[in-house]
Amino acid sequence: MEMIDLSAIKGQQQVVGILQGFLETGRLPHALLFSGPEGVGKRHAAELFARAVFCRSDGPVPCMACEACRKIERGTFPDLITVEIPEGKTRILIDQVREIERIVAYHPFSGDERVIIIDPADLMTDDASAAILKTLEEPPAGTHFILITGRASSLAPTILSRCQKVRFSPLPPSVIAEILGGGDDAQEAADMARGSLERARALMSGGMVSAQGQIIGGLAEMKLNDPSGIQELFASLVKYKVEIFDSIDILKCWYRDLIIDRETHREGDLVYHRLVKDFGGSWGNTDVGSLILSMEAVEQIEQILNSRMYLNMRIAMEALFIRLVELKYNQ
Repeated sequence: MEMIDLSAIKGQQQVVGILQGFLETGRLPHALLFSGPEGVGKRHAAELFARAVFCRSDGPVPCMACEACRKIERGTFPDLITVEIPEGKTRILIDQVREIERIVAYHPFSGDERVIIIDPADLMTDDASAAILKTLEEPPAGTHFILITGRASSLAPTILSRCQKVRFSPLPPSVIAEILGGGDDAQEAADMARGSLERARALMSGGMVSAQGQIIGGLAEMKLNDPSGIQELFASLVKYKVEIFDSIDILKCWYRDLIIDRETHREGDLVYHRLVKDFGGSWGNTDVGSLILSMEAVEQIEQILNSRMYLNMRIAMEALFIRLVELKYNQ
């Protein structure tokens, strides 16, 4: 039996065990769903798993040295196909899925296996989702799909039911700090990243720090009935290229910290220590009930956006900011 080396998948021991089991038995599901928070290594794990599927080394696989591994490294291996959002678009399109349907109608080029990675699967158009469902219902022999998503609830139940689910967990801060190279800055970013390597890297580069300051500082200065201020706050997020769901994560963490600070005064449990020190006073007259309602308002908007019931994200976020300002003044 070939030795399997998936040690490059950090902080996901359960995932590694599942994937090793597939490889060791040779029983690969026709469709896998890699789900979990953003920035925890789902895409990296999918690519490494695909290498192991195709590797022909006599030693540990993936060896990163055989012809298949080298071609995958160069992006020229014909039986590993990645479907992503095209440049200038916001969704994976039906034409991309139709091209996959055309390809899988033929036998794999280099052997008996083919792997198709779809990332992010939750951002396929409705037509693309319907088309990929047909392929998953009647999967061609030797073809394996890996669907990657940070929001599995946004996928159609019919797609979910046809996939073997592999759940990724938030990364431990110690693992994130190690990947970032160690040191005080890396550890601080890891502690604030809530399990996301991607978010920790953004923190270290300053992008997320700026976003946190923009959102929390903007709300701290906001007065009641200030629609122009709300619009300016949203415009600043666009300027800093802050994703909507990153903004929601920042807000959830902020109100969590305010509630903890108010109820327990345990500074060690806070994520945004500096922000609470700098801006927490603006919520000094906000009662705990309003803070809890603020958290619930953020979570409600997150659920609405996840369900795609409300596609105008700007209006949704501006309405959320208005409500949060009202609650800051116990309105």
